[in-house]
Amino acid sequence: MDKKKNLTWIIFFIIVSSMFLEACLKPDGEFSFRKSHTDSYKRIKDVPEFLTTDNVEWVYVFSKTRKIYNIGIILMKQEIVWVDINTRSERIDPTHKIIYGKLENMEAGNYKILLTLNGTKLDEKYFIILRDSEDSELDFEDVK
Repeated sequence: MDKKKNLTWIIFFIIVSSMFLEACLKPDGEFSFRKSHTDSYKRIKDVPEFLTTDNVEWVYVFSKTRKIYNIGIILMKQEIVWVDINTRSERIDPTHKIIYGKLENMEAGNYKILLTLNGTKLDEKYFIILRDSEDSELDFEDVK
């Protein structure tokens, strides 16, 4: 009977250890952004703000990638609920650790880029698109 208990504990330990190891080995990284007229990407810790007229490029650089992963990339806009604007997937591996994207012709609002692996969130980055000064001026009709 003690052998069965010991075997049960060993199997339990192996399962828990493998789950923990898999969680630690998930790919991780960070977002960076640049406007079209700049040369380098910048990491922005807070919520970045861009204008509706800006053409913005973003990258997500994975710090460690030990095998091949298919990463889901979802651009979402906040309405009453979060709405998918664009979805795609990209493959990363030890030699290709960067995902690229563009933010063009965006309406004003709150957005996020969501990265997933097998339906589980890897990372997300919120950002805000603001109206530029020309767009934000209100047109009033003369009232007589």
